Parts: sequence; C-alpha cells; structure tokens
Amino acid sequence: MNIDDNIWMIQNPKDKVSKYYTDLVLPSWDKFGYYINMFDCVWSDTLHEYDYLTFDKYEVLNKYNNALLSRPLYESEKATWYSHSLLWIKCAMENKDIAIIEHDVECVAPLDFEKRGLNVFGNYDNESEWKHYANRFTLHPYWGHRNKLVPFTHAYTLTPKIATELLTMLQPVVFKGFADDLLLKYKLEKECDNSLDKVKESVYNYTKPIINHKVGNTIDHGHVGF
Repeated sequence: MNIDDNIWMIQNPKDKVSKYYTDLVLPSWDKFGYYINMFDCVWSDTLHEYDYLTFDKYEVLNKYNNALLSRPLYESEKATWYSHSLLWIKCAMENKDIAIIEHDVECVAPLDFEKRGLNVFGNYDNESEWKHYANRFTLHPYWGHRNKLVPFTHAYTLTPKIATELLTMLQPVVFKGFADDLLLKYKLEKECDNSLDKVKESVYNYTKPIINHKVGNTIDHGHVGF
C-alpha cells in the first residue's frame, strides 16, 4: 500500500500548542523523505460550520466493575470527529488511498504496509513511554493499562472503500465513543475476526505519539475512563 504522496496531518495553525507539536515532529518525517500535507482541523471557532453529524453520548465500559459510564461529548471531541470524517470524505471522493496522522506523531521508521486496508502505525516503544503519554487513558478498556494500544487516530491508513464504510457507520447517529473507538471496532470486525490479539499483532511500529506535559495537549477529554 503506497500512500507516500498522500499523508495528511491534522493540525491547527492558529493554536500555539498544535504548532509546537507540528514543528517538533515534522523534521522526523523529513528525515525519512515524506512530504506532509497539512489539514486545518475543525475547532471551536469553526465547529458551527458543520452539521452533518448527530452526536450521542460518549460511553465506556469500566472493566474494573463492568459499569457502563456515559457523559456528553465535549466540543473539542465533536470537532475531532469532524476533522477525521472530513478526511474520510476526501479519501472516498478522490478515490485514493490515504494516510492520516495527528500533529503529535513522530515518524521513527519508513512506512511499509503489506496490505491495503486500515493499517494502524502508531505504537509505544516501552512501558515508560506508555506511562508518560497515556496515563489519562488508564481506565479505558483499550487505550488503558490492560492493552496499552496507542489510540488509532494518531496514525492510520484508509482505502476509499473503508472510508465509505466508516462514514456509513456514522449514520444516523455517531458511534458512542471517539473516532479511535470506531476504527478499533472496524478493525476487530472486518479485518481481525473479533480478536483483540490479532489487532495488537497488526499494529506497525512506524510512529509514536509524543507529549510535553508542560505544554499540554489541545483536546479536552476529561477523564477518558472516568
């Protein structure tokens, strides 16, 4: 799967935190010879321009006590849904495979995908990296301590067919979670026979997320696992 000329980074050029991470990671992509296309994200000042999604609550199963917990989505979480789904629309309309990355993703190896499909290519190198980056996901059933997966929207590829299928899954009401959760649902059901172990084995270690806790991050997720 060759997406070398169609990699899109979701970022906010008006936000100093987003610009900090974008400037920090772009040299790593240059190092491996990749040109990164910039996609200006949907944000609080532009969210009102989009109305094609209907949102339900965010729900997550707390695996400590099997309690189903829910809350309304924050505005920044709704904006993230729009940012990713707009790129899915782009992929489907242009009929061209795409790679989507977020602004805090550092490239650590050449991108080499064996198959066309939903390829997830963000990972942690070790336990200390996970603890440094993902403490806020501790109670989440997939991004938390039990599985330590990097949330899939950090770095993934799509085909036009998959992009269309994901968009269909958003109708009439958006999936009760984040875009990461929808990508995992697709991966489990369509490509990995509902085996989480197969999902884990399929993740490529080509990028890793970074965070500077003094700088912070741009998306308010509250406590993802409550």
